[in-house]
Amino acid sequence: MKTKALRGRSGRCSEQRGKAFGDFLDRYALQVGKWLPFTAANTIQRGLDKSNGSILDLGCNRGISMSIFNRANRLLAVGMDIHLPYLRECKRQKVYDEVLQGDVRMLPFKPKSFDIVFCGQLIEHLEKQDGWELIREMERIARRWIIITTPVGAYKLVVSWETPYLEHKSSWAPDELIALGYKVRGSSVAVAHVIAERFASHLPRNAKGLFTSFVFIMSALFDPVVYFCPKIAGNMVCIKELDGIEQTKEKDPTFNYL
Repeated sequence: MKTKALRGRSGRCSEQRGKAFGDFLDRYALQVGKWLPFTAANTIQRGLDKSNGSILDLGCNRGISMSIFNRANRLLAVGMDIHLPYLRECKRQKVYDEVLQGDVRMLPFKPKSFDIVFCGQLIEHLEKQDGWELIREMERIARRWIIITTPVGAYKLVVSWETPYLEHKSSWAPDELIALGYKVRGSSVAVAHVIAERFASHLPRNAKGLFTSFVFIMSALFDPVVYFCPKIAGNMVCIKELDGIEQTKEKDPTFNYL
């Protein structure tokens, strides 16, 4: 019994180290990538121009993306996620001005509440119809910009650390977002998903995250090609500029809830 308990603790510690190092690689890739042309991080960073005042991060996870893109805290940032441990980590790291636990299928905001609505790697975790509805809702609550990132096509998630919400339930194609008026750019090659899916599944659980992060960092070498050809990309960044109204200029910690 004691041996089993020790093995269990050892396994959890190993898994935590793997997750922590995977987070480190993700942060490093975003931090470096936002200065490199054609990368997803750079495409997103250019969408967050200085004239905007507020941003809603849907499915914020542990706040890794926003901790990089809003490093100077010049945007009033609100993070929303259904998984409470993620929000606790965001509060501990002070990534957002406010965090909100909730289901993105029931957004509690009035129209035109935020200058930017950011939806990073989220819609593929929803059923297709729920994904379409979320896109409509984002256009309702955004004043100026909507930024969506998602895999291109079907992609089986290799790593699922601590929550069932990470299962992929739908797939998306560039043409679907282009038809809605989004400007779509590709990032990473599609083969990276195949490599991650086929090889990572044979690795120990604590090594899957490291291997997957490494594969996608290396695939960034092909970003100048897939940037203009999102159909052969592994991921896509979809940006839509709305007509909007005058954006917020001050960091007012109040929001327009329904």
